Amino acid sequence: MARTLNTLIKNVREIILSARKMAAQSIDTTQVIANFYIGRLIFEHEQKGKKRADYGASLLRDLSDKLTVEFGRGFSKRNLKLMRCFYLEYRNSAPKIAQTLSA
Repeated sequence: MARTLNTLIKNVREIILSARKMAAQSIDTTQVIANFYIGRLIFEHEQKGKKRADYGASLLRDLSDKLTVEFGRGFSKRNLKLMRCFYLEYRNSAPKIAQTLSA
């Protein structure tokens, strides 16, 4: 009987560990997609239809302050710059990253 219980515990444990791994991978993918779209929104807001952005504005600092208050860590000015850079680097590859967040 102990052997059967041990087998059951082992099988349940494997399912739990597998589910946790899949959940983490899904979260990672969703975060990458979110960062891409955040970067795009920042870029488009900075450009405002112009060929070049008006640098020197406090956009990233202000955005960082507001997002950090609401969502906590992860939205520093540096991280927002990296999201913008990520978008700029991969915007021409968008069909590969075109999955929507609602999917």
